Amino acid sequence: MFAKRFFHVCAGLLCLAVAFHLGAVSGHAQTGVTVEGASIQSVQDNTFPRGTGCVDRVFYWISEGGATHQLSVAVPGTEHIVASDPYGTVMLENGDWLQFDGTAWVLIGNLTGGATATHRKTWGDLKARYRGRE
Repeated sequence: MFAKRFFHVCAGLLCLAVAFHLGAVSGHAQTGVTVEGASIQSVQDNTFPRGTGCVDRVFYWISEGGATHQLSVAVPGTEHIVASDPYGTVMLENGDWLQFDGTAWVLIGNLTGGATATHRKTWGDLKARYRGRE
């Protein structure tokens, strides 16, 4: 009698585990794409607007007519892309401004003037700094 109950409990737990696994896999498959640095701009007064953005570090643009284009070289790095424009330029979250020159992404500059300088502190430096305050 105990073995039959134990078998039913184990079978029930197995069914729950299988159902959870199938639900998690199908739920994951329903996630959409994330567009980074999306922008809609009119390049000039007499031209149609053009939308730009990056998906999986690939630069895309679309015209008002609906034609979609993409660049063949992915945006380098791992920083999030926060802005893009119709001239094939992107800005990364660390302030780097990159432009596609036809073959590669080239760093134009950094919005904030570059990376913040840091000084690596050692444990001895920290102790020496606060040792005189005892």
